Amino acid sequence: SVTLLPYMKVLDSQSYVDIMMREVQRLAEGSETFSPTTYQLYRHLGSQVRNRYIIKFKKENGIIDKTKMLYNKYCDWYLNPAVNNSRSCNSRQEWQQLLHQHQDGP
Repeated sequence: SVTLLPYMKVLDSQSYVDIMMREVQRLAEGSETFSPTTYQLYRHLGSQVRNRYIIKFKKENGIIDKTKMLYNKYCDWYLNPAVNNSRSCNSRQEWQQLLHQHQDGP
């Protein structure tokens, strides 16, 4: 059998309430003639918890901030490629160059 306690501690209680309320709303908006199986409900709720945990992990470790910074630099280049002294010939090469320049850290 699977112990649920570790999974119930990765997020704060308000996150679990939010996940359950969204699931209730999703079920209420669905068809009156279709009811998902308990396995489908468990699987969907589990994936929602997993997705929230991944986002929390990325926030805590600075991955989201770094990704935003990279996209901001890329958008600046994309809007003005001539101004930013870049040797890139196309957008794919510029993105790869940015990733290479900022490969340290999260």
